[in-house]
Amino acid sequence: MQDEDSGATLGSLPATSAITQQKLAAAFVAHQQGQYEQAEAGYFDVLQDMPDHPDALHLLGLLGKARRNYETAEKLIRRAIAVRPNFSSQYYNLGNLLAERGRVEEALQAYRDAARCQPNYAEAYYAIGNLQREAGRLGLAEQAFTKAVELKPDYYEARHNLANVLRDQGRANESVIELRRVLEQVPDLPEAHYNLALSLFTLGRYTEGGPHYEWRWRAKGFTSPARHFSQPKWNGAPLPHGTLLLYAEQGLGDTLQFIRYLPLVKSRVRQVIVEVPASLRQLLTDSFGDQASFIALGSPLPPFDVQCAMLSLHGLLATDLEAVPNQTPYLKAQPARVAAWRSALGSFEGLSIGINWQGNPAAKVDQGRSLPLALLAPIAALPKVRLISLQKNSGTEQLANLPKGMAVVTLGAGYDSGPDAFLDAAAVMPSLDAVITTDTALAHLAGALAVPTYLLLKAVPDWRWGRTGELTPWYPKTKLIRQPRSGDWAAVISKLANHLQTWHNSPIV
Repeated sequence: MQDEDSGATLGSLPATSAITQQKLAAAFVAHQQGQYEQAEAGYFDVLQDMPDHPDALHLLGLLGKARRNYETAEKLIRRAIAVRPNFSSQYYNLGNLLAERGRVEEALQAYRDAARCQPNYAEAYYAIGNLQREAGRLGLAEQAFTKAVELKPDYYEARHNLANVLRDQGRANESVIELRRVLEQVPDLPEAHYNLALSLFTLGRYTEGGPHYEWRWRAKGFTSPARHFSQPKWNGAPLPHGTLLLYAEQGLGDTLQFIRYLPLVKSRVRQVIVEVPASLRQLLTDSFGDQASFIALGSPLPPFDVQCAMLSLHGLLATDLEAVPNQTPYLKAQPARVAAWRSALGSFEGLSIGINWQGNPAAKVDQGRSLPLALLAPIAALPKVRLISLQKNSGTEQLANLPKGMAVVTLGAGYDSGPDAFLDAAAVMPSLDAVITTDTALAHLAGALAVPTYLLLKAVPDWRWGRTGELTPWYPKTKLIRQPRSGDWAAVISKLANHLQTWHNSPIV
């Protein structure tokens, strides 16, 4: 959550003429009412009388910022600061301008100057916290948000962001406490409900978090658009004579993970229609075609009685961590493709390991989850290990710049090149001894196929992988290898190498 500018504000000034004061007051009223051209003319008129009038300079700067005339706006605000160096709002708004321009360190200094001028300026500390969090300096962000809340206990925006930083640092229990305090103040804040759900999910409290997760559609920045149907939401109750539309949301990996609930849904509902991304329709039809009808997103929908989003199921069906349906495999590869890829790969006296190292770099959720392919060089150097690239699209360019001595087998231009996602990847995996992957859709594909999988995780991963441990109830044949500290992939690779060196004595499963 982000504050806006502190807005048009007037500071204390040395005595000015009554006429100048009247001009400034009229321009200020126009500014507050959104009559920006009239306000601008009024401020210029004031500057005709008093060329260094700090209010007129500062407020003209705000008008320039609103019009994205950043250079002029910055010059005007800095002139105001030079004339009146102890007015906090000038520094705060300079910080907002600099932050918007990506000049993080300068913006931080401007906010600090605002707090220096006004030590109880909670909004300045809040702004510092937001920038520090965006820069990945979570400890400093926590300090700033904590200070903002101390200064202004009812500052729910600061408390909300403090809660998120606590979860970012792996402190989900503390995050839950702070978010519940936020909701005591603002019971209908969608972002607080959504983030409370994520914190509860991190703790494995899926049933408790489920109702809060239903606020996700109203939360700013949520990645999937809300769907609007005339049919009611399914409440999980048996529907022996009706039809349910179950629709996918968010990413491909989410769909592969949560389709596991289909048999449980089918046990309660007579007929199920599942709407999925077109690229997954064939894979899911091959796997669950006897339990539901699969329709590609964008195709006309047949009649149905109730509807439900796929990621609502774990809360709706009361499957907390210990009750997650985890019988694998629940996805199926096409037998003919399996045979063809087995022949293409040929025999190998050792471990054949598929690797996937890069998610979509344009997705915010991928920040910190992917690793450079070159970091897997120690794995490639292990005796009797063959690495096979399962990577598609982003990240494949790294194959052209491997470290000296590192070899990776590629599967050719035809690999998963058609309109259907993962049909070839699913067919390759049964011929592999293991898969090594970061937190991408392929991690879910491998887990759902019951292929032994090493999932390499950043220090504080997505909620579904919990906070600790090497095992996950979602995929029994998946081993989690976590960064001991943020960004420490070297420790992850070292631990992975140790596992693989003892594979023949103690395989992953």
